[in-house]
Amino acid sequence: MVFEVLAEAIEELDVPADSVALARVLWMQDRLAARVTAAVGDFDAHTLWDLDGDTSQTAWLRRNAVMTGRGATVVARTAKRLWPASVTASAWGDGALSGGQVAAITANVSDDTADLFTAHEPDLVPTLVPLSVTDVATVMQAWAAAAEDALDEPESPEVKRSLHLSGGLDGRKVISTPKRVTWSPPPCVSPTRRTVWGEPARLPPHTGGPTPSSTCAWSFLDHQQTAPGDRHRPHVNLVVDLVTRAGGNPTACKTFDGVTLSPETISRYLCDTGVHRVVTRGRSTLLDYGRQTQTIPAPLFNTLVLRDRHCRWAGCDRPPH
Repeated sequence: MVFEVLAEAIEELDVPADSVALARVLWMQDRLAARVTAAVGDFDAHTLWDLDGDTSQTAWLRRNAVMTGRGATVVARTAKRLWPASVTASAWGDGALSGGQVAAITANVSDDTADLFTAHEPDLVPTLVPLSVTDVATVMQAWAAAAEDALDEPESPEVKRSLHLSGGLDGRKVISTPKRVTWSPPPCVSPTRRTVWGEPARLPPHTGGPTPSSTCAWSFLDHQQTAPGDRHRPHVNLVVDLVTRAGGNPTACKTFDGVTLSPETISRYLCDTGVHRVVTRGRSTLLDYGRQTQTIPAPLFNTLVLRDRHCRWAGCDRPPH
């Protein structure tokens, strides 16, 4: 009976092109999405999708709701995160939290930290209600970093994403993934392609080295000519507060659009990057904007590689990269 009434109301609804009315309808749509997501979470928790012959909640949504794969994945993941998080789910259903705020929350809760978030949410969620989506994301990023540290568990030896490079006797390079996808280009394949795709694959996961896709992206940024930018072609612009970073603050580095990066990511970027010294007084007063400096200029690095060929440490023959 309720669904018939709702269907009739939707059929008769005529949303005017008015800011107040449109905002009100969108708010009600958000509350409806909260209730639908809660139902999806309950449906998934009891694996009821299996009764329809589907392999997962995502597959069920794609087929029955005619959703895209990405949309179904987002709904299924949000529902899974909110099913045990009753405080967050209730705040969304009551309209205290918006769908955007909930998305910022769930994006920073992993399988490992889900139980910890459920324990913290009675105290944490009320502080997030008055914040913007951006500020919620910032707070949750800091919470996620602290939660990961609180787990104090050894890293799993299993590699979640990896690419393996092995050499053949005929000069071929065989690239394979954990899903047994292999590619064996002949020796005549362009050395540039083999370097771009092959060399990053040699780096063990713990080094935080470049992936083949990121290497291709850097190559494009180095050589593309169609959109050179204002006066240079930046790769990634980051803002690092030297004082707070020296004090061990994990949120001391952000992108221009406010995304907080982990300390490990910051260290990788600062290893070999262009740096501008900016002296400020307060948030909006710039006193000095220094010239760019480079940790190790490319010509110097190439000279060292040509001279030494590998690491100079006694007994170490690691390659330059």
